[in-house]
Amino acid sequence: GKLIHHPNVVKIYGAGSSETRRFITMEMVEGKTLKQLIREKGALPVDETLRMALHIAEGLKEIHRHGVVHRDLKSENVLLRSAGSLVIMDFGLARIKGMTSAAARDQLVGTLAYMSPEQSLGKEVDHRSDIYSFGVIMYEMLYGEMPFIANNEMELILAIHNETPPRLVAAVQTPYSELIRICLAKSPEQRFGDVQMLMNNLGTLRVK
Repeated sequence: GKLIHHPNVVKIYGAGSSETRRFITMEMVEGKTLKQLIREKGALPVDETLRMALHIAEGLKEIHRHGVVHRDLKSENVLLRSAGSLVIMDFGLARIKGMTSAAARDQLVGTLAYMSPEQSLGKEVDHRSDIYSFGVIMYEMLYGEMPFIANNEMELILAIHNETPPRLVAAVQTPYSELIRICLAKSPEQRFGDVQMLMNNLGTLRVK
């Protein structure tokens, strides 16, 4: 049967393994990625960002409900369906809780710019690492740029660990910049405890 069935998550039909690799079978989805949209439009309007962020959060909540950490949540892995809904895809790096292998730990998976500080060091991560990546996507949608810009991987890792994203340093703090700041906290303990808490905060922003 299907592992996860949710309108904001690409359908996964099953998972298996051969002698050399593990694999996941999933539905083909057509559409443009959120990354492409941001490249074309730049910063997105606040109301559009909040609407899309709620779609992503809904999907992420369902993924976590199944005990899965996505581990590679980024705007290239969020697809815009023609009807306007968003779908999280590419679970190539997702790992079901409790399934560990030295190879997976040693391998730095995901795309560095979206990685939490703990993931960038190749540490074991939990659902709060995905919440960090969600914060990076929200920052990218609202400001049309990435939170950290660097010339090479080492510089980027240092920035992820030590710096505050430029737009969050600004004197004018908005309710949504505060939400992003919590998502992007360096320590997992200082982020939202789960996606529902994040969604509750997003919901209050949408009302205003």
